[in-house]
Amino acid sequence: MYVADRKEYVEYQQAGVLFWLLWVVATTLGAFVGRYIEEFVLLNAMLPGAFDIVTVAAAGAIGGALIGLGQALVLLPYLKRQGAIEWIIATTLGRIATQIIFFLYADALAGLFLDNTYTTVCGLIVIRILFGGVLGLIFAFPQYLVLKQRTSRAAYWLLANAGVSMVTTYISVFTVGIFYGLVTGLVTGYVMVDILRNPTQRAEWRVREKV
Repeated sequence: MYVADRKEYVEYQQAGVLFWLLWVVATTLGAFVGRYIEEFVLLNAMLPGAFDIVTVAAAGAIGGALIGLGQALVLLPYLKRQGAIEWIIATTLGRIATQIIFFLYADALAGLFLDNTYTTVCGLIVIRILFGGVLGLIFAFPQYLVLKQRTSRAAYWLLANAGVSMVTTYISVFTVGIFYGLVTGLVTGYVMVDILRNPTQRAEWRVREKV
């Protein structure tokens, strides 16, 4: 029989400042390199006509895989190999989905700039913020599925990503790979530390003792 011991978990398996710093670095580098490759693919390999969505999906897959790989390496001591693979897949799927949605609706949002009245500008701000929140939820949802069986605070992951995506979508400078990665890494890394400190019985990193 195995008995989960909360005190042992806190003493031996607790994520802390080092984990947070590694998470920030991994997310920043992954987003920077991933964004660079995404832009290269979109500029040089865009398929004609309706097939352009395939190029967007491929670019998103590359960017998501790079972000997911970096984060998975940081998570490896906790999620173990199977969980780390699930994380890479989930991040890739989330990135593909958000890239496609952004591609489809970016032109529509840009068109709102045509009318510069106060009401339209305020409306645009609200729409962009809400749109960012939706993108954050969509990106994080596959990752949430990886976490929900392993931690009691998986829902915090959705909230954190929605919130940070509102900021990075509205403030244009934060959409650049390195700034996007840094801001996202700082926020989500802090939340992930708390998530890892609240494992369920199924969490791979929870300490068990034979009795």
